[in-house]
Amino acid sequence: MGQSVQEIVQGYSEAKSRLWPSKPTVVKRERYDEILRNLKDRPRKKVGERTEAMQQKAVELQTKNQALIEQARRLQAENEELKEHVSELEVKAEDKVSYMKGEDIIELVAIKHMVSKSAIMGSGRSRYIVRARWEAFVALRDHLGWGLSRIGHFFNKDHTTVLCGWRGYESKMLTDPDFVPIKIEQLRSGQSDEVVENA
Repeated sequence: MGQSVQEIVQGYSEAKSRLWPSKPTVVKRERYDEILRNLKDRPRKKVGERTEAMQQKAVELQTKNQALIEQARRLQAENEELKEHVSELEVKAEDKVSYMKGEDIIELVAIKHMVSKSAIMGSGRSRYIVRARWEAFVALRDHLGWGLSRIGHFFNKDHTTVLCGWRGYESKMLTDPDFVPIKIEQLRSGQSDEVVENA
């Protein structure tokens, strides 16, 4: 029995709907749009990934640079400590040499005044010893550049005692017409007899 045209068209539509449903068409469209978006976003993702990698690399370099700076600061601090230590050693060496020169000057003053070195370094109050001690104070100041505290420490005396010695030397000894100030270079060159005779 033959079918009508309407029945044939309806059967075709039903078969089409079974073979190619409408939903998969929508899904394909969404997938197509997703692929387009991915294609558009791919360059941005790559740029973003590169930027992130470069930023991470920059952070690593900055961290290494900071570590190098800290190391340089530590080395500089150690270098400064070494310089201070060397300076202290040099000062101690100079002090030792200077004290040796101080001992020499005391000995020369003792020769000039014909008193013992221990008497000048001691606490005797006789006129000859006191004046010899005053001149020793002045000789250490003028020939070695020592100050009050250093001379006082050398003699184990207060700095005010040294100051009084300087003033006594200037007020009493330099005003004495028979007084001849000590000449260190003459005494060192072996001309001590002449100085003592003139004293």
